[in-house]
Amino acid sequence: MLLLALQLRAQESNSYYIHYPDHLQINLFQSQKKYQIILSPRGLDKNKDGKSLIHNYIAQANTTSGFDLAFDKISFSLTFKSVSQDERTRGRTTYFNFSNSFGSQRYIVESSFRRYKSFFDDNSPNYNELYTPPAPYFINKGLRAVSFKSRMMFFSNQERFSFRSSYAMNHRQLKSAASFLMIAGAQYNNWKAETFFADDTKPYFPDISKLKKITTYSVLGGIGGSANIIFLKRVFFNITAILSPEVQIRNFMEEGDKYNLHAALSASVDTRMALGINTRHFVYSISSTTDWGLYNNRYFDLANVYLTANANIGFRLNLERIELVNRMKSNKYYRMF
Repeated sequence: MLLLALQLRAQESNSYYIHYPDHLQINLFQSQKKYQIILSPRGLDKNKDGKSLIHNYIAQANTTSGFDLAFDKISFSLTFKSVSQDERTRGRTTYFNFSNSFGSQRYIVESSFRRYKSFFDDNSPNYNELYTPPAPYFINKGLRAVSFKSRMMFFSNQERFSFRSSYAMNHRQLKSAASFLMIAGAQYNNWKAETFFADDTKPYFPDISKLKKITTYSVLGGIGGSANIIFLKRVFFNITAILSPEVQIRNFMEEGDKYNLHAALSASVDTRMALGINTRHFVYSISSTTDWGLYNNRYFDLANVYLTANANIGFRLNLERIELVNRMKSNKYYRMF
């Protein structure tokens, strides 16, 4: 009777999604990335003439290419090429992105590292009265942004719902399902520049005009939900939303090594969508990710925004007969995950 019950449970789980534990999922992607740093005086976004004072710094790292590899519980992604546009007016951003994840149907641990240098301010025509097209925007070549984020997501409906089927795609969802999720994690951010402000806007940041570096350490925990909507067992649509309150330790460094260290409560928001085809051997999808972080303080309002749109094409490679792979999967430490 116990064996029959276990068999029935396995059949029920498999009727909602298929896991390919012996297949290497290889995805190639083209990605449109946009990294924004939105900076404005506290409680003031326009001057007396009605001109916007917001710095909307954008990293000019537009079209990128890369690959994803996913096997059983582990996956990682690497971006390796950028096609930049209009460097004369917007400058040239240098950057590096790396991400990986591991886990099971119940939980996933995601980690990412991002580094960008040189941003242009697409709002500079509004506060610079001397600006006339096609003159260059205000380009902050020395502005550098570094971020590391790691978090664990717990799914409540692991028997019927597979988050990996829509993103890493080493699973295949067969029937529509949804799951409530909880997250816990930590994040590090560092922004550094000779100056964060244009000459036209410095007077509106009197208490912090000589700011050189911002460093934040965050501990976060949140809730959200994710749903896979399936058509004909192959076509899928996923939507995910997560809200994460944060405890942040912030350190502002001004000229002359003057520090301002304080703690604050804030929040971040993560939304994702994916649409595609997931078959036995072949996958194709388009997806988008938006990651908002808020760092408002008594001196200025600061938002950190990552926007990504991906087009993915991939296939599954069966590694079942490779002895080294079987040894790795039978390792007791690997099986712990």
